[in-house]
Amino acid sequence: MRVGEEGSGGAVPNVITYTTMIRVYCAKRILNKALTIFRTMVEDGMVPNRFTYNTMVQGFCDAGRMELVKEVVEMDSFKPDTCTFNTLMTTHCREGRIEDAMKVFDQMVELHVRRDYASYIMVIHALCENGEFGHVEKLVDELLEKEVLKKRGGCTLLIAAYNLAVFVYLCKNGKAKKARMLFGQLLDRRSKVDALAFKTLIHGH
Repeated sequence: MRVGEEGSGGAVPNVITYTTMIRVYCAKRILNKALTIFRTMVEDGMVPNRFTYNTMVQGFCDAGRMELVKEVVEMDSFKPDTCTFNTLMTTHCREGRIEDAMKVFDQMVELHVRRDYASYIMVIHALCENGEFGHVEKLVDELLEKEVLKKRGGCTLLIAAYNLAVFVYLCKNGKAKKARMLFGQLLDRRSKVDALAFKTLIHGH
């Protein structure tokens, strides 16, 4: 019996009710039930919002069920946003699928979805770990040019999240000025300062 069904004595459900139930089942890895709740929601005439869809994307990614993620992302009623793409990139990077993460990163431009600083953090960190510093530098250039780090919103960044290797690479290759600009923009966001990054910049000069 559905929540709020006549005679059940329950409260009338809304989008928040269904989304919360979906989140609970995803957390418990009962994914088929989460999908059933979603379908029930639609049948009941409720219009899922971006939080509903992103809850499923996050839950299915956490469970490693990328086929279900694909099913959600390809739903005609869903328009993936920055949060969706960041979740997909996080999953690919966590599983070592850097090429897939970069494809998602590139798709954001193709689909006119805004990249935020979290989008850049994930791919920069993954590329650093893979030793692809040439690609990293291009992304740093884009970050500085678009002043992505100066745009407000979201959580406070850790300079360490950009990976000390970025600063080491730039300084060792005669690009300390660029490293300093990146460091400065991070500080402008009142990010927590990494002592090793400071030392790297000092030695880089």
